[in-house]
Amino acid sequence: MGRRFAFSLLEILICIAILAILASLILSALSSAKDRAMQAGCSSNLKQIWQAVELYRNDWGGGVDRGTLAQMALPPDPSELTSAQSLWFACPRRAVAKNHLPDNYHWLAGTAGSMVEEKLWVPTTAKYGEATVLVSDWFHSDPAAIASRYAPKFGIGISVGGQLKHRRQAGEIHTVLWWNPRGDLLP
Repeated sequence: MGRRFAFSLLEILICIAILAILASLILSALSSAKDRAMQAGCSSNLKQIWQAVELYRNDWGGGVDRGTLAQMALPPDPSELTSAQSLWFACPRRAVAKNHLPDNYHWLAGTAGSMVEEKLWVPTTAKYGEATVLVSDWFHSDPAAIASRYAPKFGIGISVGGQLKHRRQAGEIHTVLWWNPRGDLLP
């Protein structure tokens, strides 16, 4: 009778280790692809929000690229962009509870007559015009990083002129100043 061939325990363990390494490489590649897909979805949503803003501006006479919300023909409150609040876009990275508005995209201009408009928006648009970021999505950062002023964050924004911007840096991501060129905090 011939000798039967069998794998040794060491050979089996080596095969399992190789398979585990390959699985971890594939999962990390899929994870980064998923993140890029979510960023692409948010970029698309921001572009659609910008198109709604442009339609609003055209309905109200176009406006200029610097000044207050009224001078720029921007809505005094972003909720005026949709007739049904359920049409507002939601970032796929942020879970939204049932019957809760997806307040993920941040309107950086404030509301008409607010301190944000007077102290931040008007000086920023005076300096940067159409390059000023109007709406941003900052939910592509770790929540702990968002809470810390010193941790780097990743944000996607769309400017008054319709340009998408991707930025990674530390600071207070929820303000219009975070989107200015590095180190430029306005006078």
